[in-house]
Amino acid sequence: VKCPAHIAHNTFKHASDQLSVDMEIIVLKIYSHFSVSTIRREELWYLSTRLFSLNPAVNQLFRNSPAITAYFKSLGESCPIALKNMFTEDGVDACIMETYILFFHNVACIFDELVRKLEESKLCITDVYAEMCHFKMKMLKRIVLWFPS
Repeated sequence: VKCPAHIAHNTFKHASDQLSVDMEIIVLKIYSHFSVSTIRREELWYLSTRLFSLNPAVNQLFRNSPAITAYFKSLGESCPIALKNMFTEDGVDACIMETYILFFHNVACIFDELVRKLEESKLCITDVYAEMCHFKMKMLKRIVLWFPS
């Protein structure tokens, strides 16, 4: 039997691969932009979470989106093309990007909570079942809330 936490993590990873915006690439582009220069790293030193995992990175992107967007807009022509397209375009593209960030953040938090609970060492199979049922109910409630028929 495989580890339930790994199964939940892989489920989220494969589900997020179906989005038309690849959050992993966005995070990697931002990270690579700031990691190549000590000056750039110091500009965003106040970010408390390091970009070592996708959900914490998207969480930081979500919390600091106005500052990050303003930063890339301030770069003007020196902004890398991929990041310029993601953060500095006005109108529909900017709204779509923000929507994906919000959606990813919302769903990733639920999956992370499930993975953390499934990684507890004193869990028995009935606890796993209860956690999975709780997870399913949370997801169904969000579907009903966000997509009423």
